[in-house]
Amino acid sequence: MYVVIGFPQQCVPNPLSVDKFENHISYRGVHLGRTYNTRMMQVGMVPEKRTILLALLAHWCSLSTFTLLEAAQLSGILENHTRFVTRIRPWFFRLQNVIRAQF
Repeated sequence: MYVVIGFPQQCVPNPLSVDKFENHISYRGVHLGRTYNTRMMQVGMVPEKRTILLALLAHWCSLSTFTLLEAAQLSGILENHTRFVTRIRPWFFRLQNVIRAQF
């Protein structure tokens, strides 16, 4: 990278953000709230996000009415979480169609 952006000098600060750089490369890890394992070709959800999603769905099951903003937020969250789970995508699309029909 230094060949492209220039080597650090005494009067010029280091152009790379080395505090964010991880020099440990592995076949599995966590990135942007997702766990990945390249040897087994798996992508998953971190446990913290799973508990938040389950709490959100439990809250939605108890609602009798909702606003347009709440429906849009739920749709965005579910789209993000179902992106890599192909067997659940049809359920998500069905829910999207039901929300569209309500409006």
